[in-house]
Amino acid sequence: MLQHVRRIVFSRSSFRSPRLLSLAAAALLALPAAGAPAQGAQAFYPWSQVQNKCRNPPTEDGRMVCRQPIAQDKANDWGTTQNIFDHIVSTWRDAPQFLDRAFNDIALEEPRYQVSDMKGEYKLPIALAYLEAEFGIDWEANLKKIRAWEAASPRSVYPYIVEASYWTKYAMNARGLYYPGQIRRETWLLMMDRLKNADAALEKARGLDMVTPPWTAAKLRVLWLHDPRAAHTLWQQAIKKWPAYYPLYDNAFDMVMPRFGGNAEAMERIVRESVDNTRATMGEAMYTRLYAHAAEDPDVDADLFTDTRARWPEFKSGIADLARIGSPLNPDYLMARFGCYAHDRGAVLEGLNKLHARGQRPGWPGQMSGDACAAWAQRS
Repeated sequence: MLQHVRRIVFSRSSFRSPRLLSLAAAALLALPAAGAPAQGAQAFYPWSQVQNKCRNPPTEDGRMVCRQPIAQDKANDWGTTQNIFDHIVSTWRDAPQFLDRAFNDIALEEPRYQVSDMKGEYKLPIALAYLEAEFGIDWEANLKKIRAWEAASPRSVYPYIVEASYWTKYAMNARGLYYPGQIRRETWLLMMDRLKNADAALEKARGLDMVTPPWTAAKLRVLWLHDPRAAHTLWQQAIKKWPAYYPLYDNAFDMVMPRFGGNAEAMERIVRESVDNTRATMGEAMYTRLYAHAAEDPDVDADLFTDTRARWPEFKSGIADLARIGSPLNPDYLMARFGCYAHDRGAVLEGLNKLHARGQRPGWPGQMSGDACAAWAQRS
């Protein structure tokens, strides 16, 4: 399943859905939720209490049936978070009439979009990425399913956000993984037509007074692709209003990478603005989050500190801040991997020794794999 998550999150066709550092390599992300709880949502199990083996479809009243809910202190367990998305997909396939309740259960945990005990990411964008993977199975049938959901829940923001995700994914399906100069005119026009449909879906939700962080993140995904200057202005406003909603930063950073027409200077500008906006609570942690995210792009990988403006002293300081704020990102893993990329032998050994002391044997792919880094650091 982690391989499936990595394919969804880090594929360019899905914008690497909001950030996420290597789920496959680190496998240590716990994803806090976003959204506002709907009236009556407390009648259903919070997703953080769904048992790992609970894969039953909803009952007639929309409740998730489990043998027993897991203890609340297990809410950070990745297997539990993973099953949240399994349930979203299962509901989409088998009981779409309960999708509002499923999304509200996700929203229940974080009604004010603040960082909770599961610091790091929010679940809703990843749930959307899972649905995006479903859309390509049958584009026409899935659009009909979305239209039926909109008709059944005309006052809900979720079907419109999902429709926008559908059209954005469809647009990226047309675009492919090409750099801007490689895209043909016909392809570009098709992508623009689909992005217009995505924007139209979001405008329906605006009429419901549903301008929430998830709605704004979806709006920015569309806007970054056809009007980066307007996107940057809206993004600056959004991060001031919702400074703890990480997907806003992640989407912006993705869209200024070279594959989407950006460059090292544009990446650095987004990083600096993001750090300035979060320094009071996070220190330099956002610096490390975003640049570590960049390394998941195969065009960057181990060349992070030579091909971008990322600097190891600041990155290393950000690792300490991630540990200080209780991020689920493993600081020892980050120290070992990125210390290797920065040719800091001491940092690599420090990180590996702490990981090994806990019985962990981390690895990562790429030009400087985990094995290669360990061998280099241990060589006298």
